[in-house]
Amino acid sequence: MVLPCVRIWSDKCSSKYGRRRPFILAGSLMISVAVTIIGFSADIGYLLGDADEDHRNFKGTWTRAIMFFVLGFWMLDLANNTVQGPARALLADLSGPDQQNSTNVVFCSWMVVGNILGFSAGASGNWHRWFPFLLSKACCEACGNLKAAFLVVVGLLVYVYPCDFIFC
Repeated sequence: MVLPCVRIWSDKCSSKYGRRRPFILAGSLMISVAVTIIGFSADIGYLLGDADEDHRNFKGTWTRAIMFFVLGFWMLDLANNTVQGPARALLADLSGPDQQNSTNVVFCSWMVVGNILGFSAGASGNWHRWFPFLLSKACCEACGNLKAAFLVVVGLLVYVYPCDFIFC
């Protein structure tokens, strides 16, 4: 539902930054917020009263943490669709009719690279050692790994998006 709506809205957009870039920016900001919520959902749940003790000793359900995780995951899905449609359309706008197949291949190739890097980052169990300040009473090593990987993604988005405005 999101992707067709965003494509239609971006087709009709008349921003001074172009038709697609405002949607890519909004989606990127939503991705940053969503992965931050997902990464810190255990801490948010802990602060809202899910548990009064250390995560190693607690055997109950983290209801509030789960609710924030689901909310963040839903936002991430929405944000990915908000970015992906206008990004593909931007490539079609920037390329000629005879180059659209090639640009779509490049777009898909970068998605593959991103997926491989994302899965590789998730496979590393050492993020919590590189960023020890992310561990807390509510967050174990696996949670610290998730937070660190997501914060690196947010840092990359903050770096890459301004480059898009400068060079494209």
